[in-house]
Amino acid sequence: MGFRMFPITPKTPKKMIKYIFLIFALTTMAAQNNYKLTGNEIFEYVNKKSPLYSWKLINTKTNKNNSVLYELKLTSQKWRNIIWSHRLKIYIPPKLDKKNPLALFMISGSSSGKDQLAFAAAIANATHAPAALLQDVPNQPLYDGLTEDALIAATFSDFITNGNPTDLLLFPMAKSAVKGMDAMSDFCKKNLKINIDEFITCGASKRGWTTFLSGIVDDRVKAIVPIVYDNLNLEKQMELQLSDFGKFSEQIADYTALGIPEMMMSNVHNAVVIGDLVDPYAYIQKLKMPKLLVIGANDQYWPLNAINVYYDKLPGKTYVHYVPNTGHGLGGKYERVAAATAQLFLSAQDKSKMPETKTDYLSSKNSIEVKYSTSVKPEKVTAWHAMSKTKDFRKSEWLPVEMKPAGSKFICKIKKPKNKNLAIITEGHFKDKNNSYILSNKVKIFN
Repeated sequence: MGFRMFPITPKTPKKMIKYIFLIFALTTMAAQNNYKLTGNEIFEYVNKKSPLYSWKLINTKTNKNNSVLYELKLTSQKWRNIIWSHRLKIYIPPKLDKKNPLALFMISGSSSGKDQLAFAAAIANATHAPAALLQDVPNQPLYDGLTEDALIAATFSDFITNGNPTDLLLFPMAKSAVKGMDAMSDFCKKNLKINIDEFITCGASKRGWTTFLSGIVDDRVKAIVPIVYDNLNLEKQMELQLSDFGKFSEQIADYTALGIPEMMMSNVHNAVVIGDLVDPYAYIQKLKMPKLLVIGANDQYWPLNAINVYYDKLPGKTYVHYVPNTGHGLGGKYERVAAATAQLFLSAQDKSKMPETKTDYLSSKNSIEVKYSTSVKPEKVTAWHAMSKTKDFRKSEWLPVEMKPAGSKFICKIKKPKNKNLAIITEGHFKDKNNSYILSNKVKIFN
């Protein structure tokens, strides 16, 4: 690919000048590599036999509701001469459907895992299926205390300079998930006489990224629930941040400090192929399984319009669950996310169905008419709307309007603001014999 560089002018900010010189320096080193993409890199890494793979039962606890929690220590791999080990918790609900081979598999980081375990247990109890919580993805801190985005960014920088794709942290993160599923299957078969060979994976933020990758690299994954990772098609997402925010989000400062977005957008080898290696969008045809995208409507990381960069390109069934007036942490509103996830799980078990919903908009001079239709009768339908002078809605307040039934549809009108952008999200509240849950339709923004 050709190389284009940002021009330096007297008005160029000092920080951008620093990036440009950094790009020049890294380009000189990376030019010696000019990595040749095969498209098989992550599959080869994940599928390569790991001689160190092992698991050991550490503790067993029977809870008051007669559920059982097994705590294992998992060794997943050696990456860059570092042996990765994980806490793996397997939860067996009090009522278990042993005939169904499907399990929930949640991917988590370095926290205590208390909230994540409660989330997984709630879904297991609702679906009568086993659940697992894999922690320590990635193993961290590494390399002088680096964690999370700082650690991922550092490995991106390493790849740019040395051209070794296995240096990218998302590779061992994806492999951790696969080895975790292996361990859950092995343990349940050996110790509990339960056969598990299908999974629904979920995880938040960097683990949401890993959730996408788990579905791409492992055919046992039958559905995915990526939480607060609204960032597919990396190059277009970076362009959108500059367009809607006027700059890159402060939340990706670990990447911008190393000039990585600029290098990826400027076709700098080896930066230009990072997306081809770790962006789920590069493997989009592998994402045919049902998907539930969970998004905080005020997430500080992503533009509100981020979903519209990739949603229509996703194959298979894709569902959305927005949590209004919450950011990257979803405001602790995990119960509603668990209920939506449980519904996806029940549909994968053929015990229930996911509604097919649609929202149409008719714009007039002073208002927007919103029409919502669905294949399943909802208890109620809400249209959330927010306003912003720019396309940055991160600090906007979302206000609800209850939509009224009109024949087979639900309808409302929302007044257009003067000199502001208007965003609308519709959500249906559903209830069947197994579950009560909320599903959204993707956001629509009016200028």
